[in-house]
Amino acid sequence: MNQDVEEIKRRIDIVELVNEYVQLTPAGSNFKALSPFRSERTPSFMVSPELQIFKDFGGDKAGDVFTFLMEVEGITFREALEVLAERCGVKLQTGVHSHQSNDRTEAKKKLFEVLQDATKLYQAIWKHPQYGQKAREYIVNRGLNNDSLEAFGIGFAPQSYSTLTNSLTQRGYSKQELLESGMGVQSKQGKVYDRFRGRIMIPIRDPLGRTVGFTGRILPEFDDGKMGKYVNSPQTSLFDKKRLLFGLDLAKIHLKQKKRVILVEGQMDVMMSHQVGVKEVVAVSGTALTDDHIRLLKRYTNMFCLCFDNDSAGLEACKRSAKKILEHGGQVSVIPLRSGKDAADIIRDKPEEWQKIISQPVEFIEYYIQDVVAQADDIETRQNVAREAVEVIRNVTDPIQKNAHIQKISQLLGLLDQDMYQLLEASRTEKRYPTKSSEKQKSPAKVTPSMRLQRTIVGYLLFNLENYDILKQEEYIFTQPVLRSIFQHIRKYYQQHSTLSRENIFESLTEEERTLFEEVYFEAEQAIQENSLSPEQIQSTLQDAIELLNVQYKRAAVRALRRQLKQVKQSGDRDQVQLILQKINKLTESTD
Repeated sequence: MNQDVEEIKRRIDIVELVNEYVQLTPAGSNFKALSPFRSERTPSFMVSPELQIFKDFGGDKAGDVFTFLMEVEGITFREALEVLAERCGVKLQTGVHSHQSNDRTEAKKKLFEVLQDATKLYQAIWKHPQYGQKAREYIVNRGLNNDSLEAFGIGFAPQSYSTLTNSLTQRGYSKQELLESGMGVQSKQGKVYDRFRGRIMIPIRDPLGRTVGFTGRILPEFDDGKMGKYVNSPQTSLFDKKRLLFGLDLAKIHLKQKKRVILVEGQMDVMMSHQVGVKEVVAVSGTALTDDHIRLLKRYTNMFCLCFDNDSAGLEACKRSAKKILEHGGQVSVIPLRSGKDAADIIRDKPEEWQKIISQPVEFIEYYIQDVVAQADDIETRQNVAREAVEVIRNVTDPIQKNAHIQKISQLLGLLDQDMYQLLEASRTEKRYPTKSSEKQKSPAKVTPSMRLQRTIVGYLLFNLENYDILKQEEYIFTQPVLRSIFQHIRKYYQQHSTLSRENIFESLTEEERTLFEEVYFEAEQAIQENSLSPEQIQSTLQDAIELLNVQYKRAAVRALRRQLKQVKQSGDRDQVQLILQKINKLTESTD
């Protein structure tokens, strides 16, 4: 097991892996980015190529390639192990299981297998000359070609209650697994039958490309008007539509390259857009845009382009989505579809028109002004629109943009700028965007001046490897046990090798020590870069910190001795009083 883990860590570069999720920029010898785990406006997420670790300073996450993938994808250690092993070509030892593997992990893995086998069956039926013919004809008429059908894994569920259940049970899956995967439905009599029947099957995949559920589009000949045109998988341990975005597994690399995401309304819109080369496109699956969707997309880009129908419902959906995105610090523009057609139809009929439309996004506030504010034709309506506009623009982070929007809205509504500013100020006193308890950042432990100096000494020492005088320093100055232990590791390594290696020292630490090591390392790196410190200045800072820490230590000792002196005087022990006074005088002289 450990051999597999170490081999994977040797082959996979954490910078390359993380860069697939967030936009890393150089920061000295490290890289920084906005956190992929929470919303923030100032980058506090650091990655070290030397140590092959990451640290989220605004939160409580840190670790190696395994930890990162587990946190960013919400998967177990075993799943991360399998994904990374496949990525770098490491064949895992047969029968090896992590101590973190448990029944829940194995059950989840089994559900993935159920869904994968269901996908394969639906695809086989889709390709069958007879059973899949009608479905193929329908999709071809909609404009999708074979390459797109293969890329998105399209299949067909026949008008049968038992085709899938019989196939999967013959493969050894239990009825309970069919129900838990969402592929089976249980009747009142206890019989399990196929959930999807007579439908074109569109797999819904997670960002790793694993099928977690389906959308089934009824084939017109089976549509009796009693069933929904589209049916999604039910909520399962794998399928949560509030967290899933259709097409993201294929689009994520293009989101980073294009530095934007285009959000469309339907799955056909996504598939048709990808077909004509516009691949930074995704869609929600049977729900409105959620906070989880936005956080997920912000791992790849901060620019959101909303493409909704140009009607009242589309405008309302656009407004709700834009407000949420702005609350998360994202930038929002709109791609209006003024022809009355949806994106898929536009692409099918005139692909070049789609290319033109997406090249001319309108900033959301401008779109909102033109399509909503301009419709206010009486004083009461104008006042209501002004209040709505304030609710949107109060989340714009750029003060220059915010002021420009206020002035523009005031002009169109015939209001004074002052009126808009008053509305904006009033809105600030109202309840702000609620932060879920799961999103609340942990309050960092209080760092005293003495502790700050100790962290500075260890951190700067890691960037001053040519001068080892500091290693002669007494350990007593480190009052925090874990920090003292890290210092001891550094000194021991030098004594054994006559040199220092951050990477090798890091590997020798415990998990608790590594966590603190990551913090002081990145803190020092950031301070050195921000202040452009030379090696000489680093050494000077180290010496000053040691000197000041020694002074603080001696002053603390004097205070303790004075408290002891007060007690001894009450006992009348003159010899002990004299001894304590001598100690106080000696310490006081050395700190003057």
